[in-house]
Amino acid sequence: MTVYLDVLIALNLAVNYTLLAGVSRLTGAVVNRWRLLAGAVLGAGYAALTVMPGLGFLGGNLWRTVFLGLMTVTAFGANRGAVTRGALLLGFSFALGGMVQALGLWGFWPVVGGAAVLMLGCGLLFRGAMQHAGQLVPVTISLGDKQLKLTALRDSGNTLRDPFSGEPVMVVGEKSARALLGQVDLRNPAEAMAQWSASKPCRLIPYHALSGSGLLLAVRCDRVTVGGRKAGNLVAFSPETLSGADTYQALTGGGAYG
Repeated sequence: MTVYLDVLIALNLAVNYTLLAGVSRLTGAVVNRWRLLAGAVLGAGYAALTVMPGLGFLGGNLWRTVFLGLMTVTAFGANRGAVTRGALLLGFSFALGGMVQALGLWGFWPVVGGAAVLMLGCGLLFRGAMQHAGQLVPVTISLGDKQLKLTALRDSGNTLRDPFSGEPVMVVGEKSARALLGQVDLRNPAEAMAQWSASKPCRLIPYHALSGSGLLLAVRCDRVTVGGRKAGNLVAFSPETLSGADTYQALTGGGAYG
């Protein structure tokens, strides 16, 4: 059988990017498209190596798993969340292979279309589960000359609101808070408010949680989007990390954020 290397690379590039973009969307990972493309290029290069003379052994499941792991790290970074995304990518890769074999999807566009249909179907199935247990959504926060992109858990159990206006308040974890606010003492919210009140409207928001209660510094940011839609711009900053595995860096209040 004749294998055209340029077609093989183009096909794998398109399929890999589709799968990586699907994993990103399903898990709520906020990543640069260039990183997704870099991961797809790595996978396409691996596919090209498997058809080179003497390198056919790279087509085995072991090496495929290794390179899928490298693609995941390239696209999403080396963090705990990458383990879940890598497992999803591996599963989707084998599922697509089975779909191609079962349905006879030979040719560039049928295979790419099969990957897109697989991602769309999984998105529809997983979306219902995430809405039940908490959905991860991309968030962008702009404050002054800084813009921060992160992942938030859309948690219906988060009912934090401004006691004066009643508007919902997003909560951002410590690491992301410092990226926006700099070196402020979030464990001393009154002092932090005094530091920020001269430049941005801010206030203290009381909270109650299983771990206790207290006050959080809240700043009215210039712009906040959740899932690509404009949301309320009052953001509270926690002195703690919200997710031990760094799966998400913020909490929204369920449907209140659109």
